[in-house]
Amino acid sequence: MADLRVQINQWLEEVDELDLGQTPVESLRTLRDLGRRLENSISYARRVLQTRLDIATELDTAQPASIASVVAPHSDPSPLAERHVEVEIPEDDMVGAEAYLRLLVGGDRTHSLDLLDEAQLASYQARLQEGERTISGLRRQLHQRLDRLGSELVRRYQQHPVSGV
Repeated sequence: MADLRVQINQWLEEVDELDLGQTPVESLRTLRDLGRRLENSISYARRVLQTRLDIATELDTAQPASIASVVAPHSDPSPLAERHVEVEIPEDDMVGAEAYLRLLVGGDRTHSLDLLDEAQLASYQARLQEGERTISGLRRQLHQRLDRLGSELVRRYQQHPVSGV
């Protein structure tokens, strides 16, 4: 499986190179579906990263029980678990998103934050914040292209409501 960033960049380039008005409807649908899958993967990575950032910035309240409640959805909720959202994502996409996070910000340090000195903790938080900005930028680009594809499909459906062509 290719790096998630590589997949997203390839998809963005493919959409940008198209003359949407001349692209067959089925190709537009296929691109839209792949874009949605990539958006789900990058959104999953962003939620994981935001959870890690929440834990790292709320270190005083990030005791083992509260960390477990963020990571394990069936444990008692804590203030850190307020952003918990159930996500259905294929296992391959989850693995790809987690691999991308490792490339982007390094490994998950939330299990050993208490072992970091202030400088190390600040560095970890900065990597997480920069990673969140990078992922948010990718998501914006994906959303822009998905909106273009969706608009073209709507235009086509309005012009040819029976055939869908």
